[in-house]
Amino acid sequence: MNIKYRTWEETQVEHFQKHPEEIQHFVNFAFEEAEKAGDWGAFLDVLRTVAEAQGGLGKLAEKLGCSRTTLYRTLSRRGNPRLGTLSAILRVLGLQLAVQPVHKAVTKKRAKAQPKITRAAPRQPRATAQVSPARAPRG
Repeated sequence: MNIKYRTWEETQVEHFQKHPEEIQHFVNFAFEEAEKAGDWGAFLDVLRTVAEAQGGLGKLAEKLGCSRTTLYRTLSRRGNPRLGTLSAILRVLGLQLAVQPVHKAVTKKRAKAQPKITRAAPRQPRATAQVSPARAPRG
């Protein structure tokens, strides 16, 4: 009985070759998680996996007009691609960067639960003077 063991990356590549419609969601999720954790190396790993699923890094490098070695370095965990390079890689992979506002979801229940801010009644003057620590009395 011969059992062929595969790495996780090989399994992912095979999955995305069979289901290319899931690539966009995978990359978006990886980007969000990388942003939260500050682990951009993981995001570059995802791009490398997607590139492998779409024909390999050699084919991607050829389309980009760079060497395969340069692309391997760029998409390594230590890679630090420029925005233009990242955009070009995504474009060749059939994706693009998009900027959108950050929304803080407030449900109606949470909005109703928040107390209303009202103006306080004016304070009556006190009979004794007080000195706050921030101000020293003028002498």
